Amino acid sequence: MASKLPWSHASEGSLMELVRSRRYLWDPRDQLYSKTKVKQGTFNAVAEELLAEYPELSGLKGG
Repeated sequence: MASKLPWSHASEGSLMELVRSRRYLWDPRDQLYSKTKVKQGTFNAVAEELLAEYPELSGLKGG
């Protein structure tokens, strides 16, 4: 049986806001949308911000 992930409503909301504020992560009309390395670096920065605010997420791994 899988263990429960440590996401709370607050951490989910923070993730959504961090991604929403970086349009090039989700809007194919943005010039940077196709820049994989830029998006990869940004997702790493988002993860660092989340971990700083929600240390209980430290056990999660990216895919």
